[in-house]
Amino acid sequence: MRDVFYFARDEIKLEDIKQLAEDLGYKAYLAPNAQANPNIRSLVVHYSEADYWRCLEITEDDFLEEAEKAKLRSMGPHTGFQIKYMGISMPDLRTFLKFVLERHGGWVGCNDEWERVYLLENIELLQCFGDEKPSSKLAT
Repeated sequence: MRDVFYFARDEIKLEDIKQLAEDLGYKAYLAPNAQANPNIRSLVVHYSEADYWRCLEITEDDFLEEAEKAKLRSMGPHTGFQIKYMGISMPDLRTFLKFVLERHGGWVGCNDEWERVYLLENIELLQCFGDEKPSSKLAT
């Protein structure tokens, strides 16, 4: 799975993202993050019957590189989320993130390219390194 990051100046909780996902017709639920720390909850959003994105709340302390921390400080985020996704799902994730940005504002960044920031105005351009082109399954 790959990572993309969503940040907002307002305080947003996993429950807020879950509500938006459900409002848009996605199946979404809160679950423990068994892959890392079972005490940390994550949000699972299904974009198909079997496929999903996993959202985790994060802070500046979760980033190791000083350049990444400096970028976050310069943008002034209040709330952050790491979104784990499969590269093939990027077109669907881009659409979902557009709704997130419409409702909550903020910005999106790829972990491979912190220089570029995606806002509501340019979220359609979001393409992280190595993302695959959509299959016919996702294009329908």
